[in-house]
Amino acid sequence: MFTNKIVNWDELHHLFGKGYTITSGRWALEILSHITPNFSMPWLWGIVSCLLLIISICIIIDIFKIENCILQGILAAVVIVFPSEIGTFFFMFTSTSYAMAFLLAVLSVWAYFKNNKLHKIIGIACAVFSMGIYQAYISVIIS
Repeated sequence: MFTNKIVNWDELHHLFGKGYTITSGRWALEILSHITPNFSMPWLWGIVSCLLLIISICIIIDIFKIENCILQGILAAVVIVFPSEIGTFFFMFTSTSYAMAFLLAVLSVWAYFKNNKLHKIIGIACAVFSMGIYQAYISVIIS
């Protein structure tokens, strides 16, 4: 997906945009469309999305205090190649936004379980913003 352009209907229809945002309940996706440009650039957005996922994995490792390097590598591989996660690269025009939603979902859990009232508020805000981008990541927060 990073080197070849596999075009689907959504990709053609939303070549210069993020797709249906506010009308589908994705109000934060509209906000992100002002931060990340609305162009489908597979190589660039693929790398940025992978970097956001790698940061998420590092936070998950910190949450669960995983010290074994092999388990850390397996966790990274499982998250990156998980079918629902790798499937977002088929919709490259929103892959960075969905990776940001995943990162915010993980950050919300990390921040919420800190022993500080401000962290709890930040955690809830991250969860709300993540749900505003892509509602499917509520399962990440719950699990």
